[in-house]
Amino acid sequence: MPVCALCDPGSLVRTVGGGPGAPALRFPEVLQGPKGRAQGGAAVAALGCVAQRNSAAPGAPLRRITGRLQRPVPLNAPLDASVAWDGGNGSVQILDGEVPAVTGTVETGEPLTVQGLPERLRQAVARMAAVSGAECQGKSIADEDPDPNWPEPTCYGCSRPRDLGGLFLPGWRVAPDVIASPFVAEASHRDAEGHLAWPIAVAATDCSTGICFSADRDFQKRLSAEDKAYITGSLDYYLLRPAPLDGRAYRVLGTPDGIEGRKMFGAAGLFDEAGTPYVVCEGMWLVIPMPDEWKKSSQPASKS
Repeated sequence: MPVCALCDPGSLVRTVGGGPGAPALRFPEVLQGPKGRAQGGAAVAALGCVAQRNSAAPGAPLRRITGRLQRPVPLNAPLDASVAWDGGNGSVQILDGEVPAVTGTVETGEPLTVQGLPERLRQAVARMAAVSGAECQGKSIADEDPDPNWPEPTCYGCSRPRDLGGLFLPGWRVAPDVIASPFVAEASHRDAEGHLAWPIAVAATDCSTGICFSADRDFQKRLSAEDKAYITGSLDYYLLRPAPLDGRAYRVLGTPDGIEGRKMFGAAGLFDEAGTPYVVCEGMWLVIPMPDEWKKSSQPASKS
């Protein structure tokens, strides 16, 4: 049976267990996203892990994973999952009791090229690749214009400090419509072939599909004035090529791609400094009333 970062018994982020045909999940505290729930990218990555472990060809490379967050995914709680295969395509869901919390699909086979991506995503990849070597200087977006309602630094992807197990990818403005964060690989991020473990790359590219909208200071101010926040609705990942951990520098970049009503559409990707994309993602976020538990005024000051 294949082993990845999410099912390795020795991994800090181990989430998936159980045997073939009987997957069992439990998201650890380190994979928290918004306060009290699992990070969306990690939840969608878990769909891929479950699919790989419960396939007629275990370990077959994944080229695409889609996921829709149907409800908050709890932390430190037993969850079930199911997968149904039709050739090289699978339908997967994570269940909280009998209720689907995350639903999605996986595709196996040869990775797509950038030319094979949907047109809107191809254009976003080009915008990000053009500035993938730009320096991330000065204050991050979160620090430029602090929002009193900005959630506590709990999110595995964007705000949890690296010394607490997070990836810390808060976003720096590198172009008017592009943000970037240096990706710092840890030894625990390496897979058996010496590449960045694909579930880590998937989790890393979630947050920037939404944070990129906050690069527009006016947008963030309007949202704060209306006492609103935004949260991941769905994610669509393309795994284009393995990312070697051979000393090359990586960045996670993000760019907005439009707003329709309360839906925000953004793209993100893991790139090297030369502009080569390794994993790219389209995200849809939903604008929601700011939950009381996310308001800093109701929480103790952060110690990090």
